[in-house]
Amino acid sequence: MRCMRLADFKLRKGKDESSAEILLKGDAGYESIIRRAFPDIRFRQAPPEHFGKFDFGLLVMTPGNEKALGDFLKMLHTNVMIEDDLDACFSLGYYSSVFLGIRLRTRLGRLVHDVKYRRISAWSKRRKAGKTADRMAGFIGAHPLYSGASVVVSVPPTVQFDKTGFDLAAFLAERIAQKTNKANCSEHIRTAKPKRPMKDFATLEGKFDNVANAFEPTDSQFFEGKDVIIVDDIYESGATM
Repeated sequence: MRCMRLADFKLRKGKDESSAEILLKGDAGYESIIRRAFPDIRFRQAPPEHFGKFDFGLLVMTPGNEKALGDFLKMLHTNVMIEDDLDACFSLGYYSSVFLGIRLRTRLGRLVHDVKYRRISAWSKRRKAGKTADRMAGFIGAHPLYSGASVVVSVPPTVQFDKTGFDLAAFLAERIAQKTNKANCSEHIRTAKPKRPMKDFATLEGKFDNVANAFEPTDSQFFEGKDVIIVDDIYESGATM
């Protein structure tokens, strides 16, 4: 698993009115992400002399797509791409970061922690979680692969949700489905075996063993042929995904 964020970008007009140019600073893997997200746009490698402070660039040979490309690049710059076994995987941001040798929760991490672990009212949890869900819905709208999916599901919780009756992943999936006009089919995923909380395990092996074969569809045929968005609240090892 590898996590990355697009460091910087510039989208500008090309030498003629029918082309544009994208300059990128970050991992070279972003080129394939852009090409895959916009299969109907014709791209060419930009000349290295155009790069300047950037690492690589693409010439956009199909006109009329600047707005969609700009929104997509902003999304890549803001959110974190996760390389794993899924077709495409992104996070809104990091849960924590290291400052002066101390690991601290980020603003997003504090919000998720409050909703998952603090004893606050269900109203407060919904208000805080709603902000996260709205950001997720905006991301889905800007990413062609996600916006083209028809179904949203949440990962079932590893333990029964808290006494306020609040399941964060389920709330996110429901809110996202409403905002993006997709079907929330979380009820078609069930827990197949008992599990312990993932935070109880210190090793990746323990986490993966805990959720191995833990989830299954209620109908093995239901998801065939569908593009599915899987929603979870925290991505640590990727085991539940």
